[in-house]
Amino acid sequence: MSRNKISEPVRTTESASRRETSRRKVAHPGGTNLEFAHLYNQRVVLETVRLRGPISRVEISEHTALSTQTVSNIVDKLMDRGVLHTLGRRSGRRGQPAFEIGLNPQGGFAIGLQLDRDHMTGVLLDLAGTVHQRFHREWLFPSPDEGLPCLVETVHLLIAAQRLQPEDIWGIGLALPGPLDIRLGSAIAPPNFPGWDGFPIRDLLSERVHLPVFLENDATAAAVGERWFGKGRDLNDYFYVFFGVGLGGGMILDGKPYRGAFDTAAMFGHIPVEPRGVRCACGGIGCLENYASLASLYTWLKERGRGVQTAAELTVMYQQADPLLIDWLNQAVDRLIPGLIMIENILNPEAILFGGRLPVVLIDALVDLLEQRLPDVQMRSLSRHPTLLRAEAVDDSAVLGAATLPLFAAFSPEQEILSKTRELA
Repeated sequence: MSRNKISEPVRTTESASRRETSRRKVAHPGGTNLEFAHLYNQRVVLETVRLRGPISRVEISEHTALSTQTVSNIVDKLMDRGVLHTLGRRSGRRGQPAFEIGLNPQGGFAIGLQLDRDHMTGVLLDLAGTVHQRFHREWLFPSPDEGLPCLVETVHLLIAAQRLQPEDIWGIGLALPGPLDIRLGSAIAPPNFPGWDGFPIRDLLSERVHLPVFLENDATAAAVGERWFGKGRDLNDYFYVFFGVGLGGGMILDGKPYRGAFDTAAMFGHIPVEPRGVRCACGGIGCLENYASLASLYTWLKERGRGVQTAAELTVMYQQADPLLIDWLNQAVDRLIPGLIMIENILNPEAILFGGRLPVVLIDALVDLLEQRLPDVQMRSLSRHPTLLRAEAVDDSAVLGAATLPLFAAFSPEQEILSKTRELA
């Protein structure tokens, strides 16, 4: 296959000049040039085709407010690169039928990797979001010396299984438990994950596989994935509650992931909800993830004599209305409510989505209980409250989201391209 990448994504492996933690990004006012304007317009067209295709050139122009000539030039170039293709003429209308345009699923591929304290998963996606290959491995608390070689091997296995060449891959998305330093490409003292503090996983992986790597915390990766092919397609502002070994949060604001000034926004699991609660691995006291995460559920059951270890066992327990599991659900909801009220009052999202490795039946049960109890404590003066939704992809949400990161970087229009964001010391 030929190389089908579009213009180089904005967020690839950072250079040495960006490896200063004291630096911050500042939107510098000023004009732009034709190169930046073309890249922005190209992303606008791609996103329009992705969300609304099949679509004609005239309709792209109507939706984007770009001239028909500009749209035609961009579409022609993207067709030459194999990213877009013609789906045939539209029938059933008067006049000369227009050609419909859509994404070419085989026009490019991306790899997603999720590395957590209890597993590693890798997937290969095409431009349409179809999973072609998947690799999964269970483990407990892997060290960097174990994790990095496994990630490298998984990349090679996924590419070989689909009989692709490295140039067919737009990039690799890597999801890790937070907090992360995106600029340095490493984790920052992740709780219950010894050995990974400061380890330059992004750059080392990129050097080993010779592909750009996009690092993201697992909750934000899941939120991005939901934006790509889940319920987030119809939402501009939403918060994602991610149930993993810990408890994470991801925020999409105005259609783009929000990471905060230091890449540590939406650390939902470390909101203190019990002033006299247990000491958390992060150093805090009474953190939410100690009461409403997969690890907290397994610990709850173990302390009460139930050695449950798999999601399948949890599903059976719920189907049998096991009182221990029902008790955990109720106490988890009681602790989740203050955190969700905080999210609603501060961020005002359209929706709050729930996903991750918690079994679907338990996520549905949590959402049902929250819908019953939240109205009692929400501000009654607000005309609307966020909708509570289960995410589309639950178990593989973070790795699917990771795989969309290279695609999201190429497709999503970002104003910083035009404002020429600079880093100042």
